Amino acid sequence: MLESTEETKGSVAIEATGYTAHSPDGWRLLVEAEVDTIVRELRKNSVWAEAAERDGLGALWVGGSCWPGTVSTGAGAEASNIRREFASRRTLGRAGESIGMASFSDKGDESLDDDYAMGRLIMLESFLALREAINGVSDVRELNINIVLEPYLLVIRDAETTGPITRCALVSIQRFIENEIVDLSRPEAVPALLEVTRAVTHCRFEATDAASDEAVLMQILNVLRALVLGRGGERLNDVTICEIMETVLSMSCQMRLSEMLRKSAEATLFSLVTFVFGKLEDINDSQDEDDDGDSEASMVMPSPSNMLVNTARGAKNNGEAAGFGIAATRELYRVLVALTDPRDLQYTDSMRLLALNTLHAALQRAGNAMEAVGALRELTLGDLSRNLLLVLQRDHVSLISAAQRVLFLIFASHKRDTK
Repeated sequence: MLESTEETKGSVAIEATGYTAHSPDGWRLLVEAEVDTIVRELRKNSVWAEAAERDGLGALWVGGSCWPGTVSTGAGAEASNIRREFASRRTLGRAGESIGMASFSDKGDESLDDDYAMGRLIMLESFLALREAINGVSDVRELNINIVLEPYLLVIRDAETTGPITRCALVSIQRFIENEIVDLSRPEAVPALLEVTRAVTHCRFEATDAASDEAVLMQILNVLRALVLGRGGERLNDVTICEIMETVLSMSCQMRLSEMLRKSAEATLFSLVTFVFGKLEDINDSQDEDDDGDSEASMVMPSPSNMLVNTARGAKNNGEAAGFGIAATRELYRVLVALTDPRDLQYTDSMRLLALNTLHAALQRAGNAMEAVGALRELTLGDLSRNLLLVLQRDHVSLISAAQRVLFLIFASHKRDTK
């Protein structure tokens, strides 16, 4: 069932993406295709069906041709009445019937007091609002970013949503970013950018089977990569960068995941590390070193046996974010250096090898810029150099080879300070 769903989703989205490139209304077709896909997935999900039977809500399904906003121009008054009626959840059953939904309840309004049911009604209402919004504007630039993203963020945040539905929401967000339906590079889009990042890094979903669960994790990697390497990546702040790197590094070190997923996480890790350290060339070192940095910019060390659970840090996710700086880069570097310590037995040799290869990518990209930053230079010549010398004393060919490559780059980039 999952495979057929993905095939359908892929064919629709590919066609819509083609329209995006060749038609002024291509963006509208793409958004409509993504909305229809996730609503279909919601309709056939057993959790929603059980909720309908238990709470008397009926099937939460919307007829594709009867959305608010798709009513003919001559029926403006009728459409306005439907939207007004839908805004009041106490008359949701009648309004739902008016726009093509099944009857929600034959038990009166008492069923709507259930938090579980209300959460799903709010989720559905947000998709209705999105469908109405895209039919109310002629240009994608007029579309409110929050209206586009909010329905999908509600799905991603909901821990009781199953993996296939969560993955649909993640795929849609990735496509909106890559097709610039949501332009996260604009200064006014910073709050939305940070909100998406936080939702994805704290994504929770109901486990189904190993393959479906790993498909969700794979899509989380894809979205995080699109967020960081996309046009809005430079506006991410120190806290969000740390949360992203925590998530990716945790997947890379999680031995219970399949090798394919771990290798994908490693490839994503190398790409993001190269981007983060590459920004050192554009950072004003004197300004950042005079500041103690963002105290919230911290990372939790990964574990080979347990997936990382991101916790709220009270991040300053506001529109004033000017992008990440040395605070996030220094914290990421500290974690990678700590993983290379052969005396710390809580980390495996596989994790040490991953850290060494990641450090090699960082030094290869920005070794000279790292040498110019005092906090990074101190870690390089102190803890990292000590750990590398200890690794060279081990009887592990792969670790020794990786340590030698890193040492070579250190000598090449820190000529004045190495002996």
